[in-house]
Amino acid sequence: MLSRLEQFASRRWVFAALLAALLATVGFTYRSVVGGDWFASGDDMAHILPELREGAPMDWVSGTWVGKRMFDYYRPVTSIAMWVQHRAFGETQAGWQAVSLGCHLAAVALVSLLLFNLFRLAIPALLGAAVWGFRGRVFETLEWTPAQTDLFAGVLGFAALLAFVRGIRRQSALLLGLSAIVALLAAGSKEVALVLPAVAAVIALFEDGVSNRSKAWIVATCAGLTICILAVRALALGGIGFLPGQAVGDSGRAAGVRPAGVLRNLLGFWLPAVMTPLSQIGWQAAWAAAVGGVAAWIAGRKRLVLGFSVGAAAFVAITFLLDDPGYWLLPQTSLSVLTAAAFGGAVLFVVLRRPRQTLMVILCGIALGLPLYHVVYNKAGNVRYFPDLFWAMGWALLAASLVSKETTAETRS
Repeated sequence: MLSRLEQFASRRWVFAALLAALLATVGFTYRSVVGGDWFASGDDMAHILPELREGAPMDWVSGTWVGKRMFDYYRPVTSIAMWVQHRAFGETQAGWQAVSLGCHLAAVALVSLLLFNLFRLAIPALLGAAVWGFRGRVFETLEWTPAQTDLFAGVLGFAALLAFVRGIRRQSALLLGLSAIVALLAAGSKEVALVLPAVAAVIALFEDGVSNRSKAWIVATCAGLTICILAVRALALGGIGFLPGQAVGDSGRAAGVRPAGVLRNLLGFWLPAVMTPLSQIGWQAAWAAAVGGVAAWIAGRKRLVLGFSVGAAAFVAITFLLDDPGYWLLPQTSLSVLTAAAFGGAVLFVVLRRPRQTLMVILCGIALGLPLYHVVYNKAGNVRYFPDLFWAMGWALLAASLVSKETTAETRS
């Protein structure tokens, strides 16, 4: 039944209708963001607006972005886009926020199409895009207009990846060239998009029908593109510019970056909250639940008694790691244990069903998470806007594993 539903959803007109319904739902959900307070998550606009009143586009093409009163970044695309909006809307917040909402709708559509091309299944693509489009703090991101740096990097980054996937499959130099140009624009929107070539290289390595020689050329080109982007940035800023973790005004060594903090940030992105050092039940107990749950299921498939025995041993281990058995009386403890066990089961499931695509998603996630090594997690939550593509891919992978065991052929038009 599910296979027939997927075949129906994969028809071009049905997919388009479902995508339109998703976009309408997203737009309706976040419609009230237009007219909100663009100072709600920070006062950055107070530093940006004076530069927009006094500056001109070429100032930001050849030098520091429009927010130079705060940080020494190279973001010409965002700066010019904000200059255009300032000329169009002045300092009326609603116009800017309407642009932000439009960018988010475009991003949801592009993520849907990208996932559809990667997994070649409609329902998983729409599910992954929906999870991404409705994740936490989207309202705050759209309301706080300085977050347009992430919105522009996101929508351009997703467009670049979509063009790249279509380009390597069609062996189209035009699409690949377009992808490179759009990737440059994304990197000119915010530094988070600097990982785009790495994500593209990972996708290429796992693409069927592409020769090893072509893959080597693609990886080399992606590396060269990254070097070019960094060189242009260094030339415009007269150095490396501001790095996350530096004290404001310090143009030298990055200050405040600690290995423990880096590890905490990256694990917090790559893993569900319950599996991280910040887990409410402790990461040791959470991992015992995940591993114990998987082990009990595997053992139970051979012998039911053995499965119960392994499960009982896991329960004892979790109780020991909780420090106090009384924690079991709290509903949150049981929920966290079940969540951890479900995570372990989901990982095992996708590894068994789609091992190559699982490895691809993991490697893409590593690349996407790298910019978050040391960042300021403000109220708007905008810093994960582009990197959370990893979680969209993860949900799409899980759904694809449920829909079909192996990658399907090209979907019908």
